[in-house]
Amino acid sequence: MGDDTLTVDTSVVELRLDAILSLLASLKQISGMSIDTYLRDGKSQAASERWMQVAAQAVLDVASHFIAHNHWGTPQSYSESVARLGEKGVITSVLAERLVGLVKLRNVLVHQYANVDPRLVHGAVKKAVVGLPEFVKSVRKYLRKP
Repeated sequence: MGDDTLTVDTSVVELRLDAILSLLASLKQISGMSIDTYLRDGKSQAASERWMQVAAQAVLDVASHFIAHNHWGTPQSYSESVARLGEKGVITSVLAERLVGLVKLRNVLVHQYANVDPRLVHGAVKKAVVGLPEFVKSVRKYLRKP
């Protein structure tokens, strides 16, 4: 699990976790939309893409913060950054694997925005509204360890 010499700036981490939580209400609304309704609603598509990008970046920022402050090596990819949190016990390895999908979606949204499949985003939103609260809860629990 955690290293006794764990160092992080909890205020930096908490800002990112709060950002994730602030996006969840909006993402939950999108996740409740049928795929047909979502495909007809360009504003919801655009908004959910942005919200997912911001949420994924917040996850990556948390991972990077833990990794840098605790000298846990240099990940070769964003996916590896999230996996490192699972390896170090900040989150479960199962959750880390699920969040890798969010990180990969972020890369698509950032680098291939013209080719984004709205069905993929809609499905990812449904997964995110489950995984993101679990991420926030796990990180906060880890930070409060004696």
